[in-house]
Amino acid sequence: MKNAIVMPALAGGLLVGIASAIPLVNLLNCLCCAWVVAGGYLAGYLYLRSVPPGSRIVTYGDAVVLGLVTGVFGTIVWAVMEIPLTFFQLGFQLGTAQLEQIRRGLEEAQLPQQLQDALLQYLGSAELTLAMMVFGLLINLVVSVAFCIVGSLLSFIVVGKPEEMLGSTAAGTPPAPPTPSSTDSVFPPPFDNR
Repeated sequence: MKNAIVMPALAGGLLVGIASAIPLVNLLNCLCCAWVVAGGYLAGYLYLRSVPPGSRIVTYGDAVVLGLVTGVFGTIVWAVMEIPLTFFQLGFQLGTAQLEQIRRGLEEAQLPQQLQDALLQYLGSAELTLAMMVFGLLINLVVSVAFCIVGSLLSFIVVGKPEEMLGSTAAGTPPAPPTPSSTDSVFPPPFDNR
């Protein structure tokens, strides 16, 4: 299974990372992380298509591992695309427009001038920007992994028959050995590489 998940997870991760980093396109993630779920679904679908019929029983555990790997790949692709875009938009520090808004807010709060200067110096530092980026990367990793797992589980449910994938029937007895006609309905036909 380990080698079989790499290519589907990479394809799903590319969808997650690229779609989540492109401005305006990434807004679809506001709808229940739609691109992330779609990347997990794509990975699950491609994985199920790559497993030869009757070669092994596919489990929901496979879907979870696949979603985890897809989420990690997606976060890496997102970071590779998003970090340069952020530096291009803001530079390595907060932009002057953001600092000016913060300065006006601090003045309206009537804080002592020394405290205002110290806060503005800290907020404009490269260290804070870097810390915010690392924190954002970790949050993105957790969310991507969670929703890619949801997407890959959905694909396993939609594309395959859960009772056959689990390897047991609802009554807890082992399933009958797969026959060509039963596995054809579980797995879609392979790609035609002509």
